[in-house]
Amino acid sequence: MTLVALVSPDRQDVVSTSAAGTPARPTSAPTAQPSPTPTATATPTPTPDVPPRVPSSAQEARVVDVADGDTLTIAAVATGAVLSTTGPVRVRLLQIDTPEQGEPLSAEATAELAALAGPGTTVWALGDQEPRDRYDRELLYLWTGDGAFINEQMVLSGLATAVLYEPNDRYIDQMRAAEDRARSAGLGRWAPAPPPPPPPAPEPAEPEPVPETTPQPLVQAPQQGGGCDPSYPSVCIPPYPPDLDCGEIEYRRFEVRQPDPHGFDRDKDGIGCESG
Repeated sequence: MTLVALVSPDRQDVVSTSAAGTPARPTSAPTAQPSPTPTATATPTPTPDVPPRVPSSAQEARVVDVADGDTLTIAAVATGAVLSTTGPVRVRLLQIDTPEQGEPLSAEATAELAALAGPGTTVWALGDQEPRDRYDRELLYLWTGDGAFINEQMVLSGLATAVLYEPNDRYIDQMRAAEDRARSAGLGRWAPAPPPPPPPAPEPAEPEPVPETTPQPLVQAPQQGGGCDPSYPSVCIPPYPPDLDCGEIEYRRFEVRQPDPHGFDRDKDGIGCESG
């Protein structure tokens, strides 16, 4: 029996028939399998390494400015779960409270926050249950690039108190412990009050004026008649001559009237022998 191969013009199947027209078992040519299409692999955005002591879910940002001891402006380096924009956002630090502007220690609290996170500083931000306050400020915890917890550091300085604003309570126990430490150390608002200044010294009293009085003789003696010179009425001194001086008589500070023959009143003030 002779076999005849019939080939269909649009198929690759080969059909064998006998000379009698009986088809033989078809033989199929191998069918080419399609090559797999390569799948494009997306390149993940690299995530910066979170510093030690900073929660792994914190987001990197930069400080724009500092308003006071618990308020500042930051901008995220890239969008993320904490900050959905890279534009500047106002931030209220969670679980702390510092003096308002104009109150005692307000300037010190602002300076302390600027020292921890001044403009241009890298910080790491993390939220809590309630993301914003009624003033549309982001409610956040912040860490420095070396892992210092900024909210806690403000309380440890004594320039902020620990305050719970429910439901954001993630670190409240840590904040209260920091406040106890600052209070025990007498820091910031817990420093002992300075002693009051001493009262001003009283003005020196004006000295009482000494009344001008006529010097009184030290010795008062009754006038004696006869041998007493009338220039010395309160004592009895012999008349001139002989000439006497104060060293030769026992009287002092006695009344002298002119002509004072013995010259006992040298300064002419009416008192003789004033010294000695």
